[in-house]
Amino acid sequence: MRGKSFVRPAVLAMAAIVSVAVMAPTSVAAARIHPENEVPKQKTIEVANGVRNGTTAKCPNGDRVVTGGAYWHEPNQVGDATLDASIDSSAPEDNAKGWSASGINASGGALQLTVVAQCLASHSFPAYTVLTRDVSVDPGRSGNAELRCKSSQGIVSGGAVWEMSGQQPDASLPGRLTGSLPDALNRWSVSGRNEGSKTIQMHVTALCAASVGSYEYTGSTPVTQSSTVNLYRNDCDSDYVLGAGAGWEYSDAPNDLATDTTAAIRGLSVTGDGHSLYIAAAETDPHFQSLLIFWGEICVGP
Repeated sequence: MRGKSFVRPAVLAMAAIVSVAVMAPTSVAAARIHPENEVPKQKTIEVANGVRNGTTAKCPNGDRVVTGGAYWHEPNQVGDATLDASIDSSAPEDNAKGWSASGINASGGALQLTVVAQCLASHSFPAYTVLTRDVSVDPGRSGNAELRCKSSQGIVSGGAVWEMSGQQPDASLPGRLTGSLPDALNRWSVSGRNEGSKTIQMHVTALCAASVGSYEYTGSTPVTQSSTVNLYRNDCDSDYVLGAGAGWEYSDAPNDLATDTTAAIRGLSVTGDGHSLYIAAAETDPHFQSLLIFWGEICVGP
């Protein structure tokens, strides 16, 4: 296990945490999440060169999303960190009915963006407490936030999307996601950067529930300037991955979140079988000779 502290860069304002419940029948109040019954759903869109776009993978009626993610790829191919495209938002919907993600394609040609949602029947596990927070980020600045579940609950999953204040998430906004992961069994942390000319909001969401993960795994690997990594982490072994994510750290300060970097996350998703975390990343920041890509996973047995 690796401990992490997070640098808190200046932001314009931070709204109070909002907590709502997404209910399950009272008969399953003491049940736990059983990921082996997950139903994976995907939504793929084609994105032209130079375009920001996104989509949502929806769960079947009566299901709730447990975890998810997104990745860029060529048609009929798997994720590829060498493709010049980034995942700039990725999060469960606030109503827990799907997973949304967006990004920008700068590859020179059309690419596909696939969003993944891992879904479970709502009647089979306890109600969620959905935590949300809005962080206003000034132009050219970075911002971050953490959401912490109450003591009787643990993190299921989380993430962030970009929006204008008081409006719905907007995939066309010039925000960049530089980190999104569970950094404790009861906490989700995110970081991002506003690369536009107007103040925008990072809308952060975390799903909490009773009887969640039994342990957390964290790790990191160095990525030198102009290099890429394609990682399939199977740190939960035969157990299942619930909430999982990744972000950038400074190589000379490995306990600090690299919120101001322009390095790209090009894929970040729990795989379809629920046992692995896929990470595609590129160290595209000319200001750093090397950065660390680090990850966190909440693991639970069947």
